Amino acid sequence: MKGQEWFCTSRWLLSSKQLSQNFTGAYADYYQIKVQREARDTWIGQLLATQATVLNVPKKKLWQQLRQWEAVQKTASQVKQALGKLHEHQGLLQVEAPDLQNPELLIMAVSKTTLEQACLEEAKRQFTQAVTTPLLKCSDATGLGNLQIGSLAFLQILEGTFPFEKINNPYTRKLLQYLCRPVTFREVLPIPDKEYKLGWLYACKTTASSLSGVHFGHYMAGVKAVLTEKINHLMATIPLLTGISPE
Repeated sequence: MKGQEWFCTSRWLLSSKQLSQNFTGAYADYYQIKVQREARDTWIGQLLATQATVLNVPKKKLWQQLRQWEAVQKTASQVKQALGKLHEHQGLLQVEAPDLQNPELLIMAVSKTTLEQACLEEAKRQFTQAVTTPLLKCSDATGLGNLQIGSLAFLQILEGTFPFEKINNPYTRKLLQYLCRPVTFREVLPIPDKEYKLGWLYACKTTASSLSGVHFGHYMAGVKAVLTEKINHLMATIPLLTGISPE
């Protein structure tokens, strides 16, 4: 078989056309082997045996990893077929983005520079949209401050003693009242800032996204921005201290 031919340095002297022909032939052989179950298993077995020797790992473990990967691919293919998404995804060619001079006007970004700028502006908007929420736009007279964990306002909200009548927005007032800690809940120490940051810095991005579309990558990026980190840390601490996850 071609895959068992001895490698020699003379192959480096082949022309680009000859190399291209060899690559084409190798792929043709591979696809023929792929459709033949027995030949494919024999070829994969030889490949895994070589990897097991080089990596000094059990051959059985490599087979298990391969079968798990094949199962994931099969499931993904079934999901794509069920959703009718058999088309290949391509790069962005154009997007509509707000004009920097007039945000109410949409313009078409088609060049590399404008596409990159539009994507960066949209990412910035997504990551900073919490700044425009009523909770973060409350005046200093409300006494909320910066909602630092362990601050007076933070503790008052959990105890239900915060003067909510100072907040004009009814939805913000209802949210903060809802965050009151149940009387029967035992005291739990909040997560230190350093531990919270380290936890997200070493998190695994392969974790599935929530229904909101926010995944671990957002929180990992959030610890690098002070305001985003404070908000996420606060919202993560509330369920820890109260045992209730706000809907």
